[in-house]
Amino acid sequence: MPPPKPAKKHAASRGPVFTSISATRGRCWLLVRAGGPNGTVLYEGTLEQGQAKRFPISARLWVRMGNPDALDITVAGKAIGGLPTFPANVVLTRAGAA
Repeated sequence: MPPPKPAKKHAASRGPVFTSISATRGRCWLLVRAGGPNGTVLYEGTLEQGQAKRFPISARLWVRMGNPDALDITVAGKAIGGLPTFPANVVLTRAGAA
């Protein structure tokens, strides 16, 4: 008897995943690159308090944040916690922060 076939993934799991970066507690300078620190620049600028940017994640995004304490970041609608309070980098994947 052959082994059972793995369950098929739902179409939604293969669909696009987005991250939202919101400046909710102040302004923050951002540099967002596709893939890694040498990837294509998707955004560079300052988010003023109340502004947000949304990016699709195909594999991963590399994000440099000047004031991460001012930000709220979500991936696929799920909040990313544990951001540092000082300038730092974070890698975002379809599953969250890496």
